[in-house]
Amino acid sequence: ELGTVTAMTSMRLDSNSLTGTIPTEIGAATALTRLWFSTNAIKGSLPSHVGLLTRLVELYVQSNALSSSIPTELALISTMSLFYAHTNSALCGDVPSGLTLQPSIGSTDNTNLGTSCNTFSPPPPPSPPPSPLPPPLPPPIPPPSPSP
Repeated sequence: ELGTVTAMTSMRLDSNSLTGTIPTEIGAATALTRLWFSTNAIKGSLPSHVGLLTRLVELYVQSNALSSSIPTELALISTMSLFYAHTNSALCGDVPSGLTLQPSIGSTDNTNLGTSCNTFSPPPPPSPPPSPLPPPLPPPIPPPSPSP
């Protein structure tokens, strides 16, 4: 039935004592821009079908009992600006590198990417750009001419 809500743009189900798993049919709700499942007792993995929600701007799944890893498909959502998955102690693995490097995710320190209180292995930070070469040295100063 969840797959029939194709025109819904916001689904707020936080703090409702929900149990069970997030259904894979969530991927059919393609108009969603905001999806909030936070502060429930949802278990299992975050379905990769969430990556089909290409208009998603905010995804809140923190404070649940989610396990497994963050699906790499989430890195395909170019509109994502907030993703909070903190306090799901069984989430593990690598944070998808595309997710942490998306320019639309927020500031350069990923303050809009909440993944604390989990057992993630974030990818290493990108290498800093090479330092520019120093300017060329001025030509040597000629020695003083002998006095006549």
